[in-house]
Amino acid sequence: MEETSVRQRRARVGLFVLATLLVGTAAVLPFALRSMVKEIAEPPEGQVFTLLSAPGVALAPDHSRLHVSLIDLDEARLRVTLHVSGHHVCADRCTDTERIIFFSHGTTEAATAGMPPSAKVDLITPQAVVAETVTLPISGHPSRYPFDTYQLRLGVALARVLPDGAVRPDSRAGGAGRLWMTIQDLLPREIMSEPATLDPDSAREVDDPYELQVLALLEFERPLHARLLVVLLVVLIAAAAACAVLMARLHDLVISSGALVLGVWGIRNLLTPGTTYRTIVDLALSAVVIFLLGAITVRALQLCYAESDLHLGRRRPEPVSEPTHQHAPPGNECDYADCPNPIASRCVSCRQAFCPRHIDAGPAPRCDSCGPPAEAATATERQPGSRGTDTWTRP
Repeated sequence: MEETSVRQRRARVGLFVLATLLVGTAAVLPFALRSMVKEIAEPPEGQVFTLLSAPGVALAPDHSRLHVSLIDLDEARLRVTLHVSGHHVCADRCTDTERIIFFSHGTTEAATAGMPPSAKVDLITPQAVVAETVTLPISGHPSRYPFDTYQLRLGVALARVLPDGAVRPDSRAGGAGRLWMTIQDLLPREIMSEPATLDPDSAREVDDPYELQVLALLEFERPLHARLLVVLLVVLIAAAAACAVLMARLHDLVISSGALVLGVWGIRNLLTPGTTYRTIVDLALSAVVIFLLGAITVRALQLCYAESDLHLGRRRPEPVSEPTHQHAPPGNECDYADCPNPIASRCVSCRQAFCPRHIDAGPAPRCDSCGPPAEAATATERQPGSRGTDTWTRP
């Protein structure tokens, strides 16, 4: 009955856990499906946002029009690739080359020396059209996949390259109205939020040669369905491993353990983007594999210990000695008071039946009440005057 009660409690706990898991899955799946349908139905190109160097200022006759597309984000090296295309508008005959410098401002600039990482694009007057690809560093946490986020503090500065090769940086007032720039997200596994315009002076040191025309914060995150699917698959594979460990027989579990481990680790190839960083998905799946193999080892240890008849860490239980006398069937009990043992012989004096404990054995058995039996040759009383014999009196 006690073993049945333990099994019932385990079954109830398992029922509650599995029911909670199924209810949670049913509640989360609609959001994941909606996100997947939205991604499939909408075009892969993201929304186009405008970055103005001087809002409210009309474009100057001599200005540049640029479109920046983010085409790749390398989580392993923390770098983002930008495709820059555009042209330079010159109302009069222009002799100077327009230079646009892209800066990637980080969060540790106060501890670093020199200008932040940058890339330049030159709009040469004879060409007037540009199409180049530049790469900038980005900050983020790849190990938190699928909850990893990335940030790019993109600063843009202007300069003029004179015919003699000298570079003359433009101030923010001198560059007002000379830059019209749009930006768009073309990343396949990331979603870019609307750029947040920051104060350009917040990222400038006193001795910086360039004064930023615009500073924008670009943030990237995973789609909602990618996050939800990762959580669901990891939880479900963990539940499957737990059920296999707790419910399957040890023999079947040992045989199928290899397939279980490969199935658990195969989830990683389905979910992770293939980065060189250790992500929380790797850690979660590693914990599932360790739990699976560790639980199999513990169950095998318990089985071997139960069959080894060892009692380590506690006293060996003393063998229970069998009682000297067993209870007699009804009607065959010893006639001695409160003695349940079976009878062995009958007293020659009182003619009552007793067990061996309460009667002496011999040719004339006597019980404890009647006294021990007298031996035939030596137990008789010897009268005075007998021939050469002593007289023995029974006490």
